[in-house]
Amino acid sequence: MRPSRPPISLGDGVRALGELRPRNDETARQILALVGIRVATPTPAAPSPRPPREVDVEEVPEQAPPEPPVTQEHDDDVGDDTERLLGNVLPSSLDRRPTGESAGIVGVPELPQGEASSELPPIEPLLLPTWLRGIASAALSVSLPDGPPDVERVVDEIARGHAITDVPRQRMPTLRRGVQLLVDRSVRMTPFAKDQEWLDEALRRVLGDERVQRHHFTGAPPGDDDADATGGETRRYRPPPPETPVLALTDLGIGQPIFDPSWVAPDDWLAFAGLLRRAGCPLVVLVPYPSSRWPRRLARELTILQWDRGTSAATVRGRVGSAAPR
Repeated sequence: MRPSRPPISLGDGVRALGELRPRNDETARQILALVGIRVATPTPAAPSPRPPREVDVEEVPEQAPPEPPVTQEHDDDVGDDTERLLGNVLPSSLDRRPTGESAGIVGVPELPQGEASSELPPIEPLLLPTWLRGIASAALSVSLPDGPPDVERVVDEIARGHAITDVPRQRMPTLRRGVQLLVDRSVRMTPFAKDQEWLDEALRRVLGDERVQRHHFTGAPPGDDDADATGGETRRYRPPPPETPVLALTDLGIGQPIFDPSWVAPDDWLAFAGLLRRAGCPLVVLVPYPSSRWPRRLARELTILQWDRGTSAATVRGRVGSAAPR
């Protein structure tokens, strides 16, 4: 059984008139007839006869009422209801500005056109500046006979009948020897170049400028036959005087990319540590990577410290104390 078509309601006719907007009543009646709504045509009433007027004085012509000011142009398709709703529009006007003139925002002054600053923001170093003196003391101190007289040794020498020509003193940790700073200039350490410069300047403030000897190398540590350029002068690397600590700022080849020409093998660092050990110089390595990435062979043989914000004097003393003898 076919479903019957729902009857046409008056609302359907209203919607049809709203969509089509007829211009006169005849067109509206035809639209309603198409949707099934019949509207009777009203019979126009005959105009009532107007009696003539007798004018005793000169007749004044009627004046047309003043037209309201036009505030907005409307399309011809807008109906009478829309014009009635838009009748209470406030009068407004638009001003045209010449092309190229800056409009700006009313009531907001323009910002001054200052020059762009070329200064870079201050660096946040990998080591906390307030902890640097303690970290340097824990990592770079060497034990030298700079303490008070060793009374026990003096008594022992006298008891043996030996002449005391030089008063023996107790050994105490000190920074008097300074440090030899080795800076890795390989491509792997480019992200840490600013930190290398900062640490160099910070150590000079703590130890003194004359107690920091800076040398450069690329990738692999320097050896007996390797040349080192310092201050424009090219010379072969030589270990510092005995009991002078050596601090290397490098990644031990951990961040080595593919096809890196400065290849680093663990044996190179083991050989370099042996060279310094024979010279009587302790070696400390600052690495900007966590201990989980350190080569195991190097972690067992070298004193490696993590170059990071969490490193403190306490962690350095624990690491230096548990490391192999330097």
